[in-house]
Amino acid sequence: MAPQTVASLVEQYHAFQDKVSADIAGMETQLSNLSSDLKEELVQAHKRRATTDLAINKLQDSVQMLINHFWFGTTVPSSTSVVLSSSSTPPPEGGLLPNPPMGSPLVDDNIPVPTPPP
Repeated sequence: MAPQTVASLVEQYHAFQDKVSADIAGMETQLSNLSSDLKEELVQAHKRRATTDLAINKLQDSVQMLINHFWFGTTVPSSTSVVLSSSSTPPPEGGLLPNPPMGSPLVDDNIPVPTPPP
């Protein structure tokens, strides 16, 4: 081989080696940045998962309480039911009163209505 060809190949080799080194350094930087981003994403995903799990558990508890309330009756009296049960007006004996037949007047004329004293 001619001396200038060898010298040219050596120069090309050094230029190629410098370019590869620069490319590798850039890739290492990108890989480091991606690794940091991935670690942060994993931390955030863990936090979001914990928050989501807590919300799901609260929702499941609420749904179970509603199911128990409607299935078994009031297991834990609510503030409204406590107020209603302590009211001075007793509930009707037979539960709710039936609806009047269709076409009948809503007011019974046979029931006397007291008039206030003058």
